[in-house]
Amino acid sequence: MLLALLLCLSLSLPRSFSISDVTVEFSTSDIRQLTNITITWTNEYRPIYQNETIIIDLPQFTRRTDYNSSRLYNASYNLDYGELMLSPSIYFTGKWEEGRLGWSDYTGDYTYNNFNNTPYADAKIYLKALETLPKDQDVTIVIYKQNGIRAYCGFPSSSDISKYGDYQYVDRLPFQVMTNWSADTLTDINVTVSASTWGGIGAGCTSLNNCNGHGRCNFCGEVCECVDGYGSVNDTVLTGRALTGSCAEKICPSGKAIGDVATSSTTAHALAECSNAGTCDRSKGECRCFPPFTGTACERRACPNDCSGHGACLSMSTLATMQGLSSPSYAFEYGTAEGMDTYAWDYNVMYGCHCDSSWSYGFEEDQVQLSEWFGPDCSLRHCPSGDNPYTSENELLCQGKNQMNKNDEIKGKYGNICHVDCSNRGICDYRTGTCKCFEGSWGDDCGQVSFAGTHPSNRHNYSTVTVGN
Repeated sequence: MLLALLLCLSLSLPRSFSISDVTVEFSTSDIRQLTNITITWTNEYRPIYQNETIIIDLPQFTRRTDYNSSRLYNASYNLDYGELMLSPSIYFTGKWEEGRLGWSDYTGDYTYNNFNNTPYADAKIYLKALETLPKDQDVTIVIYKQNGIRAYCGFPSSSDISKYGDYQYVDRLPFQVMTNWSADTLTDINVTVSASTWGGIGAGCTSLNNCNGHGRCNFCGEVCECVDGYGSVNDTVLTGRALTGSCAEKICPSGKAIGDVATSSTTAHALAECSNAGTCDRSKGECRCFPPFTGTACERRACPNDCSGHGACLSMSTLATMQGLSSPSYAFEYGTAEGMDTYAWDYNVMYGCHCDSSWSYGFEEDQVQLSEWFGPDCSLRHCPSGDNPYTSENELLCQGKNQMNKNDEIKGKYGNICHVDCSNRGICDYRTGTCKCFEGSWGDDCGQVSFAGTHPSNRHNYSTVTVGN
């Protein structure tokens, strides 16, 4: 929230004047405590004439103690000329006009956030000169605390702004004095004079280490407005992050929550820091993911053993389409079709391995149904394949079959090839992809045999198609 204290002077008569060296001080630095308000200036260019009126805007100041009970203007808190206690009363008489906590803007919402971000922004003091004050005269006006005027909330002093920079607090300078007159003479000009020094009220963000250089202080609310990446309103997710509000901690990336509490029967997995699958290292703004999740926001499941160097780690939505690369008629979609994202929430969250193979595999003609590398982490390797010489059936023919699931509707097409480890004449060591042949069989695929005696009459001329080495 941007706060400013704007001190404006205007004349009731069309005579030019200008003042300089404006200072504003207070007798207390505590908010909502009665205070004297001391204003000084110099009549630099000409006198202030009798009955000229100076209007001083004092935003954030009020006579009310029921600060939030009503936001509307209440004339009962006004003080008329002669009622405002000030000094020197022989030179000026004054009145107080109470402001509003906020501006309705015709919406019925009277919070101060809707009135230039400044509470009681239209509070004013009117000072009417009782006699002419000469040119070059130094003027000091004291508005006594017995008037019941106090600061609704805090604002930084000129020394605070000098130390930390005005960017950290407000957009416009506090306590500006604006002269306003008509151009009746050649010397009539309109100028704006800013106070050279002013006091501050309230603690501001002292307890928050003045926002640690990563934000600016909302002095009125005594909270920090952090820059992006440190808890800004623009950061994707702010809830549930346990930030101190001092802009010292970095925000971690957010992702779709792996697990959370549903907000309705059809709504869950809202954005969450580190996807609710890790903790945030506030010093670095980096997520530390719980196994088996990974990613900058712990937004996806890691593949086991990173696919052992023999495969690609892919999302479920991608894996669902992989079969279609080799068998277009069997292509599927998971979570990527229109209207499916709401239901298949994990289509880009859950990942699995797509294992490598030195031969083309799938269900089409001349493809082998099984890949070379397999297993959840692609750490296992099929052995060389061949037809069993002791059977009459050519076991390499896979038309109408599904080696992985015989009940699956997807079947091998004409010319599709089954993978038969070690020709069913040995044991495959899947750790190495090598065969240990049964007695009487030999070769890389155990497909070579030595027949003793008469050759079996039911032997077939088995396919010469081989898979593997």
